Amino acid sequence: RELAHQLVAHPELAAEHRRALDGIPAPLTTDSDDDLDTVAAILSETDVDTRWLIPGHLARGDRHVLVAPEGAIKSTLFRQLAVCYSAGLNPWNRQRVADGLRVLFVDAENSRDQSRHSYRWIANRCRTTMMADGWGERLVHKTRNDGINLIGKDEQWLRELADRTSPDVIILGPAYKLMRGDPKEDRDVQNLLDVIDRVRVEHDAAVLIE
Repeated sequence: RELAHQLVAHPELAAEHRRALDGIPAPLTTDSDDDLDTVAAILSETDVDTRWLIPGHLARGDRHVLVAPEGAIKSTLFRQLAVCYSAGLNPWNRQRVADGLRVLFVDAENSRDQSRHSYRWIANRCRTTMMADGWGERLVHKTRNDGINLIGKDEQWLRELADRTSPDVIILGPAYKLMRGDPKEDRDVQNLLDVIDRVRVEHDAAVLIE
């Protein structure tokens, strides 16, 4: 009764108590299904089977970025991966693990001649009876070292190209040559990733970016 009397007699004290109560954080869990995002709730969910393209290595929806200094053979590595994916091989042991994937490779740096020499060198070393037939037909390599801007005029080009090839895997790079923005600016990079992600989601593909 004494506390109630003081609150009535001093409304500013009541207001202060109200603000203090309102400042208490809400519980982490609620009764709403939309808000059950605690780790306990996540761990209680049933695991979804990973939709592997290359078991243990690459899954649908994956997005991987390879970063290395200039001259660190990033393009060569990506071509090796592209050949193995299209041939249904695990790229680390050359064992046949798939029927062969459809791969779209957009190269914004190297010439067609450079790519041809590199693919011939790679194919001669990967060649095995375990390679899925027709791997070269499943690997589409587009040379765009004339300049490409995926966050501008060339977004529709990429979308139409993906529609025609229906890729399981999309390989692009180098990232700074895929746009006209500043690769050091987060907004420009995010705009590029947004374009790539829209294509990735639409085709349920994995993406590798140099």
